[in-house]
Amino acid sequence: MMARNMNTKGRFWSVVCVITFLGSCSIPEVKESTKGNVTIASDFLEPKDTVLFKGFQKYTNVKIKIVNLDADSVLSHCKTEKFNANYDVVWLSSSYSMYRLSRNNVLNPLSFEIKTLAGIHSSPKNNFVSLGLNPYVFDFGDSTAQKAIYHDLIKSTNWKTNLGEDDLVPFYASILSEFGIKKNNAGKEWIKKTIRAKSDEGLDDQNLSFEFITFLSAHNDTNTISFPNQQKNGCYYDSYCMGIVKNSKNYHFAQKLLTYFLAENHNEVITGKLHIFPLNDPKGRSLFGFHNDYPYFSKHSLNQTVPFFNRTKYMLKKIKAEQFKESESPTSN
Repeated sequence: MMARNMNTKGRFWSVVCVITFLGSCSIPEVKESTKGNVTIASDFLEPKDTVLFKGFQKYTNVKIKIVNLDADSVLSHCKTEKFNANYDVVWLSSSYSMYRLSRNNVLNPLSFEIKTLAGIHSSPKNNFVSLGLNPYVFDFGDSTAQKAIYHDLIKSTNWKTNLGEDDLVPFYASILSEFGIKKNNAGKEWIKKTIRAKSDEGLDDQNLSFEFITFLSAHNDTNTISFPNQQKNGCYYDSYCMGIVKNSKNYHFAQKLLTYFLAENHNEVITGKLHIFPLNDPKGRSLFGFHNDYPYFSKHSLNQTVPFFNRTKYMLKKIKAEQFKESESPTSN
């Protein structure tokens, strides 16, 4: 019995000695890498535009590479490559295009910190955010300044637009959000009247009242640009949206990129260089003059309009079918 106790004590002190020895060893601390790379796929940036990220690269030590691709190309690549996508971040000039990537499960969920920073400018699934606002405006050419409301799209027939159907989805989704689900039919009728009122191609510019476009495409110092609904409700807008590709090899650094540009001061700089509006009113402090004439924006933000995107596309499809049926009917001839 005495021998057994001594053997047990011997084993105990052997273990203590081993632990003490290991504790005295210098174990190298594992540190998070501070250098990294992020590849951005974008439909509006070119490889040379890495100059826009000079401040970010200096601040974070993360190198930026840009590939010019549209949403369809990004979607095709991600479906083919899956775990081996060649880029980490997608930055698109259309919220509807980004929504399509989200719907096809291409984007990675973002951190709670990013969701908090983005607030109402985060998508409902928190897998992409808006980094800049591109409002829908009226271009009156060389006419004098005029107050405008979106209802003018119904009242007047002397207007045109170069915006395609997908470009207009965020605008129509804002309309549907304004009407609400309970007044869905009223929203549909409003959109239908707008489509009917739009002038056909070939309208003489002398008889043109205004052009309905986005602020970015209206960038002309000599033209009179009007932001509709400034007295009530505010103007609607599309968003320049950014998200992180699923299975990104540089997810940590990609999150740094989003966090950096969601900070107000950095957001003002990048949107100013892109000639769109920042997420928040700089209240006269911006280095970019047009930012200091910050328009009154609609409360129907990215978070509120995205849920109406599918409904909008379905509605536009039905309106097209109805118009075709009407054009084929004998009474229309």
